[in-house]
Amino acid sequence: MTADTHQPVFVTADTQFHILDPDTLPVHWGPRADGIGAGLAIDRASFALGEPIPLHLQWENFAATEAVGVTECGYPQPNLEIQDESHRVLGTVMTDSFGCMGHGWGPFTVPRGKPQRDSIRLEYGVNGYTLPAGRVQISGPGVYYLVLVWSPPIFIDNTGPPNTISTGRDTFGKTYATARSEPVRLEILPAKN
Repeated sequence: MTADTHQPVFVTADTQFHILDPDTLPVHWGPRADGIGAGLAIDRASFALGEPIPLHLQWENFAATEAVGVTECGYPQPNLEIQDESHRVLGTVMTDSFGCMGHGWGPFTVPRGKPQRDSIRLEYGVNGYTLPAGRVQISGPGVYYLVLVWSPPIFIDNTGPPNTISTGRDTFGKTYATARSEPVRLEILPAKN
């Protein structure tokens, strides 16, 4: 309201939002390994030091010859491998957020032909970039490469045929195979002032 007229005054401004659809990003799928695959996409190729870095993870059982499994919370999810500019591995960190409170159901098989997805963010703090499950080996400006690595275990059905004594809960066996995405180039620029 203005003091003279006591009439309300409305001010408007045009606002534009740009929402990035992760489905439009190029996914860097690596070669399939025994029927499973892993892919990784990032919103853009460079970020200023301190900016959050969104990552879009994809993995799939395309045609595994054995059943691969996960817990009811979807663990194990793929790991994120960090490489330096020369492709030397700096470290690997789990992408699992551990926010799931299990109820004792599962484990489950990963169905064929059903893409598995997750989105996570690298957040910057006093010790560099981190994920909920651990520290990432990026602490300063430079060129890095990110690789998604998925190594699901073999699902073992211990329930036995109908009308027989169960030998226990379903369990996991050894690692079925390891699928790796293509390396995704990430440049961390000096922080903006």
